[in-house]
Amino acid sequence: MKMRYLLVCLLWLAACTHEPSPPEPTEAVVMVDEVTMETAVSPTSVPTISPTSTIVPSVTPIPTNIPFETSTLVPTPLPTLSIRVSAGTAVPQSNQPITTDNVTQLTELARWGRGVINDISLSGNGRWVAVGTATGVYIHDTEDLSKTVHHLENPLGVEWVAISPDGNMVAASLAGDLMQVWDVDRNQIMYEKELSGYDVSFSPNGEYIALGDHDGIHVLRANDGEIKQIYPGKIGAQFSPEGTELAFWDYTPISIYSWPENKLIDEKYPALVLGEDGSEFLSAIGEVKFMPDGQALASALPTNPNGVTGGVLVQHGSDGNINFEVDPINLLSEPIRTFCNESTFYADSQTIPEPWQMELSLDGEVVAFVFRDIRNANNVHPLTSIRFYEQNTGRNLYNIEEGIEDISLSSNNGTWVAGLHDGLLQIRSLHDGSVLDSVDDYDAPALKTAVSPDSEWVAVEYLNEVKIFQAANGEVAYQYPAQRIAFSPDGEIFALGYDDGRLEIRSLADNQLLKAIFGHDEGITAVAFLPSGELVSAGLDCKLQIWRPADGTSLKMLENYIVEGEVTGEMVPVRVWELAISQDGEFLVGDFAGSIGIWNIEKGDLLNTPDTENYPDNVALFENNMVIAGSPLLIGQIETDGQFSESWEGEHSLNAVEFSPDGEFVVAGMNRHEGALKIFLADNGEILHEIMPVTDDVTGIAFEPNGRYFVSTTIDGVTRLWGIP
Repeated sequence: MKMRYLLVCLLWLAACTHEPSPPEPTEAVVMVDEVTMETAVSPTSVPTISPTSTIVPSVTPIPTNIPFETSTLVPTPLPTLSIRVSAGTAVPQSNQPITTDNVTQLTELARWGRGVINDISLSGNGRWVAVGTATGVYIHDTEDLSKTVHHLENPLGVEWVAISPDGNMVAASLAGDLMQVWDVDRNQIMYEKELSGYDVSFSPNGEYIALGDHDGIHVLRANDGEIKQIYPGKIGAQFSPEGTELAFWDYTPISIYSWPENKLIDEKYPALVLGEDGSEFLSAIGEVKFMPDGQALASALPTNPNGVTGGVLVQHGSDGNINFEVDPINLLSEPIRTFCNESTFYADSQTIPEPWQMELSLDGEVVAFVFRDIRNANNVHPLTSIRFYEQNTGRNLYNIEEGIEDISLSSNNGTWVAGLHDGLLQIRSLHDGSVLDSVDDYDAPALKTAVSPDSEWVAVEYLNEVKIFQAANGEVAYQYPAQRIAFSPDGEIFALGYDDGRLEIRSLADNQLLKAIFGHDEGITAVAFLPSGELVSAGLDCKLQIWRPADGTSLKMLENYIVEGEVTGEMVPVRVWELAISQDGEFLVGDFAGSIGIWNIEKGDLLNTPDTENYPDNVALFENNMVIAGSPLLIGQIETDGQFSESWEGEHSLNAVEFSPDGEFVVAGMNRHEGALKIFLADNGEILHEIMPVTDDVTGIAFEPNGRYFVSTTIDGVTRLWGIP
C-alpha cells in the first residue's frame, strides 16, 4: 500500500488532542465466502509485442454530456468509434474534411506512445517488472530492460499495478473504478470487477489479491476473483513474508490478522507527538511493511491542526518504539517564474513535501521513502525526492531528486527499479543509487502539438523534449532536447526553442541546421511564425521579438506588458507563455500568467490586456475571432483597436482549444475529471459532439490544414489522431 491515497485524505484530517484509549481487539470483517460473483470477462487474446511496437487500448463509453448555459442542443453521447493503430503502422486514410455535418462520425485513427509511467511492480522472484501506463501494462525482463515481453491492453489506462510472485498474473486498477486480472502467459483477461482498487498487491504465494476500494480493503482469491473478506474502513493492507499474517490499517491502529484463518492477533497504535505548546497529537499510519522476522514496521505521519507535518516516525510494530525519525524536507519548492527584473524571485507557498511511498529491502536493513509535494506540484512537473536510510540506525544513506514517480525494491539482488516522470525505466544499485540499466520506452507529459502545412509531419512538445512524427505512420523522424517548436507557413523549415535561450532553424526535409540564433538570455517559452515567414519568440527573459530566420537578424522588439512586481513593488515586465497569430498577420496574442495581451505586429505595440477573468490556459485565432481556454471558455472578436468583444462563454476547466480550418467549430480539451474532447459551434457555443477516450488532461489540439484530421495530446503522454475514415 503506497501512502499516496492516505495523504490525499489527510489534507482534511483534524489532529487529535489526546491519546485515545485503545479498544479491545474486535473483528471488523465482513465474511463473504459465499459472495455472488460478477460475470467474468470472456478471455480476449492480446498478441505478444516486440520491444519496438506499441499496442493501444480499446475505447471507453462517453459520460453524460454537460451543456453550455447558453446552449439549446445537448446531443446524446455516443460511443467513440475507433479503428486506431499504433506507431509504426499506417494510419487509416481520412479523405474527407471534418464538418459540422459529420462530426458525430469522428473516429480515433491512431494512438502514439506508451504514455507516462503511473505505477511499477516487481515480481517476487525479481525477474519481471510490470509498468502501468495510460495504454496498458508492459512487462519487462529485469535481466535486460530493453526486452518488453508482454503488453496487456485495457480500455481505460492503468493507475495501479501488481504482478504475481511468479510473474504469471497481473492485477491492474483502472480509471473508472474497475480492476482486471490477467493471465500473462496467455495474454488473456481472467476476470474484471467493479472495484476502485486504489492499491493492489498479491500474497507471497500468489493465491490472494488485496486491494482497496471506497468501502475498505477487499481480499480476493486470485485465480477466480472470489471475494474472501472485506475489511470495512481500512485503507491499506500488507501480507507478511510467509503469507500467514495480514496487516491492515486506517489512520490510527494497525490490525494484524492470521491468514487465511482471519483471526485478529494484535492491534497497535501510532506514537503521540508533542506540539510546540506541549499539546499531544496522534500521528497517522502511512504504510506498513513486514520485517524478515515477521514483525511489522510502520511509517507514522505526525499531525498538527493543519494536517500532516511532512515528517516520518519509523515505528517497530512489536513494541511500538520509534526506531528513528525523518525530519520534514523543504527542498521541493520552486520560484514562481512570472516576472522579470525582480531583485529576487519569490518562492511558492512553503507547503511541506510529504512521504508518498515507503519501501523496505528484503533483508530489512534499508528503508526508502518517496517524498512528493502533492499540493504544490502538478501532473506536468512533479517535485519528488527519494531518501534511503539504514533501518536500524536511521542514518541517511543517499538522496535522489531526479523526477522519480515510483520505486520498487528487488527481492534478491541488491537493486531497485525506478519509473521516472520523463519516461525512463531504470534499475539502480541499492548500495548507492547508481544506474545499472535504463530504457527510454515511455513518455513524458505531452504539452502541445502542431501539424506541418503539408500535413506530412506532426510535432509534439513534451516536458523534456520535442518529437516530430511522420503523420502517415507515427514513426519518430526527429527528436530534440528542446522545449518549443513551430512550422513555417511554407513547410520548408521549422524553429526550435531551447531551455538555454537558443533558437534553431532547421530544414524539415533533411533536418539540416540552417541557423542558430542566440538572442535570449533565458529559456524559450513560445515560438510562432508570421504568415510572411518571420519568426516570433518569447523567453523567460521577458523578451518578445521578431526574427528573420534566414540570417537570424532581430527585426523588432515588441513592447512588454509592465505590472507592479510582487517582491519590490517596482514596475516589471511579465513573461509570455504562449503565442497565437491572426491569419492576416495583423495581431499577435500572448498568454501571460492569468491574463492575455494583444499586440499590433507591425508597430510592435501592446494594444490591450483584456480582463477576461477566466485564468486563460490556451488561445486560438481564426481571422478576427478568438477563443480562450480557461474557466470559463470564452469566444469573441478582436476589434481593429485591439479590444476584445465577447460573444459567448461556456464550460469551465478547458485546457486547450483550436478552431477548425474553416472556422465553423471549435474543439476544446477538458481536464481529467470531465475526460473528453468537446466540439462546439463557433458562433453560438452549441455542443455538437463529445468524444472519448481521454484518460487525462488534454493539453494540445492541432488541425491538419485541410481539416481531414486533428491531433490531441494529453498529460499522460499519449498522442491521438481523430478523423472521418
